[in-house]
Amino acid sequence: FLPHRHEIRPELRTFKTGLADIITDLKRTHIIIEISKTLLDVNTSPDMLLDVNTANNKLIVSSDLKTVSWAKQSQKRPETPERFVFYPQVLGIGGFTSGRHYWEVETRGVSWIIGMIYGIQLRLLKNMYSVLSNGTVTELKCRQSVPRIRIYLDYEAGQLSFYELSDPHKHIHTFTARFTEPLHVAICVWGMPR
Repeated sequence: FLPHRHEIRPELRTFKTGLADIITDLKRTHIIIEISKTLLDVNTSPDMLLDVNTANNKLIVSSDLKTVSWAKQSQKRPETPERFVFYPQVLGIGGFTSGRHYWEVETRGVSWIIGMIYGIQLRLLKNMYSVLSNGTVTELKCRQSVPRIRIYLDYEAGQLSFYELSDPHKHIHTFTARFTEPLHVAICVWGMPR
């Protein structure tokens, strides 16, 4: 699960290890096709952009660094120590080390995982959220279709919250932890349109 290079930051190693546990149950038998109209669009303040240097070569990151989509063909980006080699993942630029932040992610017809590198991840598969935190998986019920998710981080309070932004809004889950390292946004996109 680690890139071919061994020079990897410890916080990336933590995320990649946790993400490997999540992705092991994915079916690998479907054919991957180009999904030009199925994206995850990160609508946020200017401090939350996607880091193309971490993007797997099966992902297309928009020029404004706010949208990611699955690609049929490899993007053939240069190798970097931060780049995800096997799984279709991308991280946010920089990290959050203090303050309160929120951003919204629009989901359109793809399977996805949204989370933070700090060992907390949220995924939607088969109409159920599955939360992984410190090696423990929690199943949460969800709506049939979730077009928009809000992620709220209060670093000093040690809270990371997820909300469905549909009518009515719904609180999905709040994690409480003591954050001691920078938190990085992490997004994984794969699969065929639904």
